[in-house]
Amino acid sequence: MLDNYKGKQADIVTAFGLLNWLLEDNLSYTKKFIENAWKITKETLIVDFLSSYLTTTYDRELNVYYHNVRDVLDICFELTDNVVMIHDYKPIPQKEFMVVLKR
Repeated sequence: MLDNYKGKQADIVTAFGLLNWLLEDNLSYTKKFIENAWKITKETLIVDFLSSYLTTTYDRELNVYYHNVRDVLDICFELTDNVVMIHDYKPIPQKEFMVVLKR
C-alpha cells in the first residue's frame, strides 16, 4: 500500500473510490491507507468514501464497504487538527462523503 511512493512527496494527494470494496477489515485498512497517504502529502490529502448513512432509495450492496463518518474523522484527527468533512453532495445513487486533511 503506497510502497511505490516511499521517499516521494506530493503537494496534494487524492484518493477517490479506492476504499469502497468490502475487505476482511476495512477500518484497519482505511486507517493504514490514510496514515501512509498522509506521510507523502506536503499540503492537502483528499479521500472519498461511501457513507454508512444511506439514502432511503438506495439498497445496500453486499460487495462494498460503507464507512462510518465518525470512524473516519477519528482517524483523520489523529493526524491533524485541520480536517474538513463534506457530506452534502448529491447521491450517485449512494451517499458519499470526503475528508480533506490539511497541514
